[in-house]
Amino acid sequence: MRFSNIFLMVSAAVLLTSDLCGATNAQGDIVSKLGPEMVRSADAFASVKRSLRSHNVDGDDEE
Repeated sequence: MRFSNIFLMVSAAVLLTSDLCGATNAQGDIVSKLGPEMVRSADAFASVKRSLRSHNVDGDDEE
């Protein structure tokens, strides 16, 4: 039972990732199935540094 569940999850993950990675056209070039918006948003997440505190709090450390 556990083996069949693991096999099902692994095969589903492989099918999903192979479908999103890309496909080849007639010339053999790789064509991405991801939209340009998704690629740009992924690049934005990688280049933006985020801090833990989004605003200044006065007197937070003083008690």
